[in-house]
Amino acid sequence: MAYMSKCKAIEFLHALLKKTFPIVFTFIAFNNQVCAAKFESGVTRGNVPYVKMIGEIVSGDAVQFQYILEQWKAKKAPIQIIYLNSNGGGLVEAYLILKSVLDYNLSTIVLANDSCISACVSILAAGKERYADPQSVVGVHRVSERNEDTLEAQSASIEMMKVYKNLNIPDDIRLHMIETAPSEIYYLTLQDKVKFNLVVQNTQAAIATVQQSTLETQTKTVSRKDHKRARSLNAQGIALINQRRYLQAIDVLEQSTLLRPTDAEVLGNLGYAYYMAGDLDSAQNALTSSLHIMSKRGATWNNLGLVLSARGDVSWAAESFVRYWNYSSNKKAATNQFFYWESIQPGTALEQASRMARARLGIIVPID
Repeated sequence: MAYMSKCKAIEFLHALLKKTFPIVFTFIAFNNQVCAAKFESGVTRGNVPYVKMIGEIVSGDAVQFQYILEQWKAKKAPIQIIYLNSNGGGLVEAYLILKSVLDYNLSTIVLANDSCISACVSILAAGKERYADPQSVVGVHRVSERNEDTLEAQSASIEMMKVYKNLNIPDDIRLHMIETAPSEIYYLTLQDKVKFNLVVQNTQAAIATVQQSTLETQTKTVSRKDHKRARSLNAQGIALINQRRYLQAIDVLEQSTLLRPTDAEVLGNLGYAYYMAGDLDSAQNALTSSLHIMSKRGATWNNLGLVLSARGDVSWAAESFVRYWNYSSNKKAATNQFFYWESIQPGTALEQASRMARARLGIIVPID
């Protein structure tokens, strides 16, 4: 299921750059469609909150990212990791996200089969702990000015080297970042990734360097009217789910999360819509976020168990089903749900998880 993200004109990015640099600098991105990055919050099984950044980096993304970080901090569940999957985008916006990564002391990770190209690599480098999986794609090149390899753009690349040096990007990788033409990409080898992962950046020096910049992320504020709109969007999303129009529900609920990224009800509804649409990654992110904020939502534990079963994670799914039963107000329905799953899904991870949950709960027979 393709994500229906908001798209913005490139002129907005150029306008921002003009205010902060004498010329316009951008990194090359492979995708011709100019769409904002998508930020999905989630929580690991070990209760570590994270954010996944997906897509092209454009103007406004740094504001939304910082807003998400602040909202989770207000819930006393600060984000600790940012997972990256992006082919790049605007230099200034990436730089502002980099500053937030430093300010909030985040670790950065590129998972197997995900990519971090161009401007994304500057964010990856800022992690207090950084990791690029051996099966990930990480690529670098020189800055461009409106996709042109001008002398001014080359000068900007040199300026960025000061930041990269304090982030302790290995010398040979930094050399590729300045010698590789904007129209080309140098892809990090397995050996490059090992070096990149092992070298820890000098946090204090890096923070001191970026603090010298005049660039600052604007603070996003949400009014009572915005909160009311978010609740209205949630109601619309529920109606669309009831009509089985899951893709439309996702689009509406995503708009609500832009205003209220830590609304447990909205995240729970969004996770269910993603599950029904077949996007298990996004479903798991939304559902785990919802439960970390409001842990006694039985229906959400049930949905998470279904998602995890579909992903083959039997142990975590069984744990989720146990919590579903414990928090359910209708124990008869919850109990009989287990036996129903086992009857219609024999030999599957769902059956295994259901049986494991029943064993832990001591449930032997259905309730008449």
